Amino acid sequence: SIASGHLIPAFAKSVEHMKKGETSKLVIAPQYGFGEAGLAEKGVPGGAQLRASLTLVSWKSVKMLEGTIEMKVVVEQEGYQKPNEGAAVKIKFVGKLADGRIFAQNDCLEYVTDDEQVIRGLDKVVMEMKK
Repeated sequence: SIASGHLIPAFAKSVEHMKKGETSKLVIAPQYGFGEAGLAEKGVPGGAQLRASLTLVSWKSVKMLEGTIEMKVVVEQEGYQKPNEGAAVKIKFVGKLADGRIFAQNDCLEYVTDDEQVIRGLDKVVMEMKK
């Protein structure tokens, strides 16, 4: 994600103000690029001013639920309906550890929301999803 430092600060700041499909030409001061350290392995000296072209192709929204559950919407649905408490739902899911190992998987799990039939985090995420 942008917040996790995978991009130079100038890209992160610019993307926040762009629309899908928009292209921007950037002149980047050192403090928003590679700083005084530079990036020697790519031939960027310390303190270098950079120029870049940046196009916002697409994005995936991230919601933080209760401050500890990160939800990334992979396929955005057009509808507006979300399951409420007591709704009967069917889900397909894969649960993975941080290192990528799968710890749980189900192709068709049926349950009732807010009925303590699944872990609370899964229930919270399902109740945020659109039909």
